[in-house]
Amino acid sequence: MLYYNIFVMSGEAKEWIPELVARAQGLKVNAGHVPGTDVGPVISVRAKERVHRLVESGEAKEWSPELVARAQGLKVNAGHVPGTDVGPVISVRAKERVHKLVESGVKEGAKLVLDGRSVKVPGFEKGNFVGPTIITDVTPSMECYREEIFGPVLVCLFVNTLEEAIQMINANPYGNGTAVFTTNGATARKFANEIDVGQVGVNVPIPVPLSMFSFSGSRGSFLGTNHFCGKQGIDFYTELKTVVSYWRQSDVSHTKAAVSMPTQQ
Repeated sequence: MLYYNIFVMSGEAKEWIPELVARAQGLKVNAGHVPGTDVGPVISVRAKERVHRLVESGEAKEWSPELVARAQGLKVNAGHVPGTDVGPVISVRAKERVHKLVESGVKEGAKLVLDGRSVKVPGFEKGNFVGPTIITDVTPSMECYREEIFGPVLVCLFVNTLEEAIQMINANPYGNGTAVFTTNGATARKFANEIDVGQVGVNVPIPVPLSMFSFSGSRGSFLGTNHFCGKQGIDFYTELKTVVSYWRQSDVSHTKAAVSMPTQQ
């Protein structure tokens, strides 16, 4: 599974709201918000990539209504229609799975503050559409947290401190990617040093690998010993060849090393 975790310090929360909303569409992401940050830009990154988890604390709950309002403004339509922010999921089964995980969160005590399960798209009434959905008051024990939803669903958890946020994500068996949004360098350094995740972003929502450095997901998010991009890609794509030989003494004309210049016989 692919798990990303994004933490936004609470004092800076509103600055990152647009980016968080837009990221709430794709991979499994944990978005974290702890005291000390502003969240305005976080909700307006492209809607094609999904943030599935947001960790908030304290006053962070105060901007949840703005988060909902921004998400409601995303356009749900067929992917080829200009201006579309959220397209359909891949199949009927995928849509049913998203619905099931959202419902499981509600049954386990989470709050459904934005429900996009009943969205209808004119002209595509039979399409596998799920509108932007936000679930709050989620805990790590809930199925909607543990499973990768693969739909436009933002799962929100609450913590009190940065230390608690780091502890929560380090307790997760997966280690694909994580990010922290902050204007405090000390916070960024502490997060980057103490988090046990292979890909870390600082004010970058999804630290995806580029050609110059490897995908470095760790723990349950990585199998094998070598990554496939960057310097490690040379080894990844290199096939080793081993030759083992044994020669009997009677097979050679000399029984000791010949160091003289060869001559014609």
